[in-house]
Amino acid sequence: MAPPTLSPAAQKKKDAVAAYVKSRGGNLAIRKVLIANNGMAATKSILSMRQWAYMELGDDRAIEFVVMATPEVREEGGREGGVVLIV
Repeated sequence: MAPPTLSPAAQKKKDAVAAYVKSRGGNLAIRKVLIANNGMAATKSILSMRQWAYMELGDDRAIEFVVMATPEVREEGGREGGVVLIV
């Protein structure tokens, strides 16, 4: 069975991150980041990384965020202390 193929947009994001890492002497491009926190700190870190990705790569969605949430947070619709987690 052949591996799944990426859409052209997904492939473009993957190539942009890989090219950025290679241009700076790196070998491994990180495309997914696990956010294992909630609240304002998680939201600010995601927003900061998206801003960086937009400024450096021209695409604020070049890095994918995986967010952990407790069952209570999911029941509240992703709101914790009045902060909505943006993914």
